[in-house]
Amino acid sequence: MINLINTTLVSIDGVGKDSNHLKALKYSCNGIKFGDVKFFCNTNFGKSDFYSHVEIPKLTYDGYNKFCLVDLVKHIDTEFVIIVQDDGFITHSDKWNPDYQQYDYIGAPWPKKHLCFNTQRWPF
Repeated sequence: MINLINTTLVSIDGVGKDSNHLKALKYSCNGIKFGDVKFFCNTNFGKSDFYSHVEIPKLTYDGYNKFCLVDLVKHIDTEFVIIVQDDGFITHSDKWNPDYQQYDYIGAPWPKKHLCFNTQRWPF
């Protein structure tokens, strides 16, 4: 069991109708002990033993990004946070490397040809 008690595992459902976020949270907990597990959603899917529900309003695409960059930190009490989504979550906890916590952000590889250097917009 990997001990990440200094880390909160998070999933944010800005639409409020996708229970796959809960599956992603549960699957991501295989082999890992997190300090906290939180599900942000405007729909409460019922009481759970493994996560805390935090009610949020429905979010647009831009609202989701703002929530992640501005509001999420208000709900995190640990040193680190890992955000999973219904289509992107932890699958091989045995591959965890403590060096990951030396970085501010780790995301999916992004081909150089898709990079956008306009700071006012994200790449498409």
